[in-house]
Amino acid sequence: MNTTLSSRPVTTFKLILILLLVVTLFTFAGCRQAVEPEPPLVEEPEPQDEETEVPEGEETSESELIQAEGRYVGFADARSLEIELVNSEHDFMVFQLSQTVQAQLENNEPEPGTPVVIVFTLSVQGQPVIESLEIK
Repeated sequence: MNTTLSSRPVTTFKLILILLLVVTLFTFAGCRQAVEPEPPLVEEPEPQDEETEVPEGEETSESELIQAEGRYVGFADARSLEIELVNSEHDFMVFQLSQTVQAQLENNEPEPGTPVVIVFTLSVQGQPVIESLEIK
């Protein structure tokens, strides 16, 4: 009789000990400190005066209209058009579309190879944006 009673407390003791070890392991596993990287230093550009003067006879590259002739190739994506320029000092082939030209092409898209005359501007980033497109 003594052996049955003595084995039961030992089993309960082992169970409690294992349970405490598992709880301790989970506690220490969840207690590690998260290391957050420091955000990179970003240099803020110097504020520019809103009234910057443009020398006479010069326009900013954003508002300068450039006319070129080329052949219509087709859409590069939903907001970009590919045109092969001919006899132009610019070698652009893919242009972003203004909303006006995008609406025009949705209604009447020319066939590939059609001669066109375009007027475009250069954005601040240097990307050409078609402001008007005329089929020759």
